[in-house]
Amino acid sequence: MSEEKGKVPIGTIAGIAIAGGGVAGTLYLGYKYFVEPGNIILAQYRYILEDIYKETKKFLEDNANLSPPVYGLTPGQEAILKAKEGAAEYIRPEVEKILQQRNIDPNIWISELIIGILLVFGIPYVLDKVIGMIKTWRQKTEAESIQSSHGHGHMLYEIIANEMAYSGKLNIASAFLNNIQSYYTTYTEGAITAQIAFYNALIPGLTPGTLDYLVATQMLNYLTFEISAAGIMGSLWNFWLPPII
Repeated sequence: MSEEKGKVPIGTIAGIAIAGGGVAGTLYLGYKYFVEPGNIILAQYRYILEDIYKETKKFLEDNANLSPPVYGLTPGQEAILKAKEGAAEYIRPEVEKILQQRNIDPNIWISELIIGILLVFGIPYVLDKVIGMIKTWRQKTEAESIQSSHGHGHMLYEIIANEMAYSGKLNIASAFLNNIQSYYTTYTEGAITAQIAFYNALIPGLTPGTLDYLVATQMLNYLTFEISAAGIMGSLWNFWLPPII
């Protein structure tokens, strides 16, 4: 018996549904296995930087409320932040790999990520000034070269110093600026030196032209710049000058 004119046969509808389900299933699996894992890594990186930002501010504010007050960070607090920075650096190559695969500029991505953190957790009445500084920093050539977690951590510290200074907490801001410099000498410089040695040993065993080779080479470039005279100390500290100086 033929189907009524103007109606889609039942079998055809079932076929379309099955085909549609197949396409949807394929798209879902593609997302689940290729997109979602990358999104999780990027979200983890954001979470760690967010945690570094929030905990650093909490340490500084809690210390200032002690009797007598302590301005800046204690060595124990610096060690805690270093551990968090190390966790971020552990996944940083995977972050770089995902950004490369998606043709995303790491400089733009990290700037927008930090602005997003500030909009949620920053001091509201100084946000415009600090966000303006981030956008200006993003245009600088050096911003493209300071892309390890060490560089991102120090960028957060400079932002916090500026937040404190703009909000009138000058004792905290000035003490923290000294902390940033001692932190670099005590923790960051040694960590960067060790990672440069790691990538120098790793790269010869990788195949040129592969994504792993590209990412390892890029990470080595970041770290080599960051430890140079023009690196974190020469670029970040000369740019992120709060109003107390």
